[in-house]
Amino acid sequence: FISLAIVNASLRAKSSLGTKRVFSATSAQEIDDNVVHLLRLVRHANNITVFVDDNESMNFNVENRFDHPLLADSLVVGNVDRLGNEAFDTREFFKGTIQDLRINGRPVALTPVPPGLDVPQFGVRVAEENVIEGTVSDDVCSARNPCKKGSLPATFIVSSSAVYSLEGVTARLSSSMGNLSFALRTRSTSGQILNINSKGNSINVALDKGALVAEITFRAQLARIMVASAVNDGQWHNVTFNDRNVWFDDKSKRDIARALHMDFFLTESNTVLIIGRKDASSPSFDGCLSDVRVGLSAPLSFFENGKAGGFMNGSLRFEQSLRINLRDGCHSEVLCDAHDSPCKNGAICQDLWNLRNCKCLTGFAGDLCEENINDCEANSCVHGECIDGIAEFRCSCLPGYIGQYCDRKVDYCHPSPCLNGGSCISRNSSAVCTCATGFFGARCQQNVTATCANSPCENGARCIELKDSFSCECVGGFEGALCDTAINHCSDNPCRNGGQCTSTEDGFECLCALGYSGRVCDELKDECRKSPCAHGECRRIWNGFVCECEQGWTGSKCSIDVDECERFPCENGANCTNTEGSFSCSCPNYYLGTRCEIAGSCASLPCGDRGECIQLTATEHSCSCARGYTGASCEHEIDYCSSNPCLNGATCQRLIGGFKCICIAGFTGETCAVDIDDCVGDACKNGGRCTDRVNGFDCDCSGTGFEGARCERDIDECAIVVCVHGQCINLPGSYKCDCQLGYIGRKCNVEDPCLPDSLNRTRHSCLHGDCVQPVVVNENGRDVAKHGCNCYAGYTGVDCEQIQQRHRLALL
Repeated sequence: FISLAIVNASLRAKSSLGTKRVFSATSAQEIDDNVVHLLRLVRHANNITVFVDDNESMNFNVENRFDHPLLADSLVVGNVDRLGNEAFDTREFFKGTIQDLRINGRPVALTPVPPGLDVPQFGVRVAEENVIEGTVSDDVCSARNPCKKGSLPATFIVSSSAVYSLEGVTARLSSSMGNLSFALRTRSTSGQILNINSKGNSINVALDKGALVAEITFRAQLARIMVASAVNDGQWHNVTFNDRNVWFDDKSKRDIARALHMDFFLTESNTVLIIGRKDASSPSFDGCLSDVRVGLSAPLSFFENGKAGGFMNGSLRFEQSLRINLRDGCHSEVLCDAHDSPCKNGAICQDLWNLRNCKCLTGFAGDLCEENINDCEANSCVHGECIDGIAEFRCSCLPGYIGQYCDRKVDYCHPSPCLNGGSCISRNSSAVCTCATGFFGARCQQNVTATCANSPCENGARCIELKDSFSCECVGGFEGALCDTAINHCSDNPCRNGGQCTSTEDGFECLCALGYSGRVCDELKDECRKSPCAHGECRRIWNGFVCECEQGWTGSKCSIDVDECERFPCENGANCTNTEGSFSCSCPNYYLGTRCEIAGSCASLPCGDRGECIQLTATEHSCSCARGYTGASCEHEIDYCSSNPCLNGATCQRLIGGFKCICIAGFTGETCAVDIDDCVGDACKNGGRCTDRVNGFDCDCSGTGFEGARCERDIDECAIVVCVHGQCINLPGSYKCDCQLGYIGRKCNVEDPCLPDSLNRTRHSCLHGDCVQPVVVNENGRDVAKHGCNCYAGYTGVDCEQIQQRHRLALL
């Protein structure tokens, strides 16, 4: 059979011809891009080639001779129910549009042929099911979750890792639910694929020298199983583990020595699944994983934790706890550039998913078809030099020899060039004539009696008449008495490597064969002189050059910058920035190194949450402690109360980063050093004098007319003071005596000196004036009346007792 299918978006061709063995190949090109593609499968004997859009996509041989035509019993398009598992790797039907299907040029009718159309067809359609004429698309928007049961592959590199933990373990599962399966695609020879473990029991799957190896530890017993000897072929492979068997690509079966009880891993709450890199000593494989399932769960999601595999009505599920350096989709390095092919000498570049193959034209070899196969190694030239060509050789014979292998002598005397009876002898590369008497010349063509009148000199030579003879003066490139012999500078075959020699007047010139240069074509043409490699070292090859690129550059001329960030070179969550020919990593705090691969001592958080860690070197750090903490790791809390900062009997309370003084009454301030001034404000009323005390004050109310703790109560002086000759009137803080006529003073106890007494006698001392301004003063404890005198005209003095003198002006 010969089959063609789509597997993981790529074409896969399979064939079995005259043998039970099945051979296959998968194209690197993906065709699920909603674009019309022209597919062509060509079989020549046991070789099968598939073209996509007229470009070769894959090629493989069936390792069994099968020269006659394939006599097919049936042609099946789409439905594979009628076929066994050998022809296809999947049970899914093709879904899409097929147009103009032909077998050996004869059309295959996929729908009924209109009446009257007479077209030679391939075969007779015997069954048809669910074939729709025309291009019809599903209404993918009618479903809420059109991709609900789909799966997405992920690309892993050596630093990639995805970690899951089993959550919601509530039920005991039957062993029929305990399967572990995944699909793998890689070209790695080593690397960790996955590990599931719980309580010392584990399944570890890894690559070892290109083989798929499983190590199963169950109940302290270890079993190592070689699942498949070579899986790093760039093809998708399906692997399934169950209780007693391991299945590889649904056909290779390996027995497990002991019952594994896979359901054990689905009933333990501490079950952990690690996909990819397990630890520093177990890096991940490089390649793709898809459709990872544990039990009958849906495929694990690599990128959406909420959509991780779950079953048992969602009570049992794997939740992702860590994802590092995964890329969605299955990606490979682009190794063939349509505009800058690395393959030389017309070779076809085949991108075989992370593997490049240059399909050389006949006559070339090498990884890049840069070597011209030396066809002279298997062939020898008997009397000559072997000149290597392209898928051919030729012999450059020594003088005197001819033939494909220079194995036959040349007879230069057949036919004889000698004239006038001369005899011919074949020597080396020419014929030599021995002339008869009376003749001379290279061919005995001239009589010895000839003169210049007979024009004996040949090839443009000048004839010089002598006394009894003549002489020929030859032009360049000729010699001999008659200048009749051409000088052959090529007689010794000076041109190497198939160069064509042309003899000139003063030497020879070589026209070099393809790929060679130099005066005698002994050097490979130096294409490196022009420095074609932008960022690499140029190496000369036959008829061209190869650039060996510096790290960070690619392309046939090392002019294309490699985006190293696609390979996640930065570790520990660092951000990668691509630069010309390199990359840079922006490291998170406490990580060092060009890839942030070195964890500084601060990464273990030695300062805790009580200080800031300052990284000095990879192994040294210092802690800048937050206020309130001290010590190398800020592990000690500072006791700010130990120095007794609180004064005046206050109590010190320890705080983180400080202290607090709880003051006794009457004191304030941070350290209770300030005595509170209780007199501040209107402490004593009505002019009372305040004296500050501790947590209080005293008021001196004397002389204010008020009393009380704060001098707030008015004293009724009329209750204790007697107005002798008047009526007492109490006032706020004082009193007033309303005196009877004839009395003055605060207590109306002194007679008014300005008024006469009861006998109408004058009491004052003013002799010649009126008594004015009577007042009472206290002299030696006694109230005494005082007054002033307003003198009459002509009098003065205290009591107006003096006559005032009048001055008169003297008249002349």
